[in-house]
Amino acid sequence: MAPRAEKLTTIACPSCHAPVHEGDGFCEECGSALPVSGPYCTNCGGSKINSAYCDDCGFRQPAPRDHVELEFGMAGAVVSDRGLRHAKNEDAMALSPVPGGMATVVCDGVSASPRPEEASAAAAATGLASLQAALARGVDPRDATRSAALAAAEAVRVLAPSRHEAPACTYVSAVVRAETITVGWVGDSRAYWIGATGDELLTEDDSWAEHVVSHGMMTEAEAWADSRAHMLVGWLGADAQEIDVHVRVFAPETPGVLVVCSDGLWNYMASPIALAAALADPLADPVSGPLTGRGGPRTPLTVARELLRAALAGGGHDNITVAVIPFGGAE
Repeated sequence: MAPRAEKLTTIACPSCHAPVHEGDGFCEECGSALPVSGPYCTNCGGSKINSAYCDDCGFRQPAPRDHVELEFGMAGAVVSDRGLRHAKNEDAMALSPVPGGMATVVCDGVSASPRPEEASAAAAATGLASLQAALARGVDPRDATRSAALAAAEAVRVLAPSRHEAPACTYVSAVVRAETITVGWVGDSRAYWIGATGDELLTEDDSWAEHVVSHGMMTEAEAWADSRAHMLVGWLGADAQEIDVHVRVFAPETPGVLVVCSDGLWNYMASPIALAAALADPLADPVSGPLTGRGGPRTPLTVARELLRAALAGGGHDNITVAVIPFGGAE
């Protein structure tokens, strides 16, 4: 029987502003008692909430997508957060058990397009539903991954009244099974492998920088120093020239962790080495793997939260979404 998903609504402690969950009695960070009933202001603790604002202090209250967490125990977890600079969260995510393993989808709405949050939500939900259905029919994960991305692309395409008013987003999915990890993507959301014997970026960005480097037009250093470096050359949307779904099947030889994320995370730790360093507990035994902490095993949700905090500490300039799925290793 698959573990039950737990969706956690996270708010802030009125005393120290640390994240707490609705229904908590006390803040784990400062020990303050939390109001028994809500809603209450996440800034001043007042109970006079009018629409999205507090009547006492005028503070804007969190929207449902400002911070969302979804977990399946030790099988995997995903966290999505608005960050510190954006008015809303334009990322979207999905996570679920599938036959033989786990699957996740992470999408990042293109802010320059209209209604990017609708594009990412449609792509994430449609992509995961397609993966679930195809894998249940026994479709090979590689084919299921490609068809799911195309289904997500169609879901985003129909949101546009015209090619000039086209919501858009990036897309990355992963299917983690006993022996392989199958990753599919369009855009610059990424998947990383973090293992005991090595770390690796599993995706290649559909970005201007990657395009000119792969065609020998610039060195990597020159390309990423250019102001056009992060411009997308591939995305989901009615204005996309062609949907080129990239698929990679990866067979790790040792246990480890798959990290799937939007650029709100990897902008602060782009290399696999930097990501692994942010994920690792320096006091833990490195041979035991990245889910081991100084106090014993850490859950995927704990690790996802740690990576989120690292991105927020780095500046939190963008929306941040990170999924963490453990991999046991091939027999």
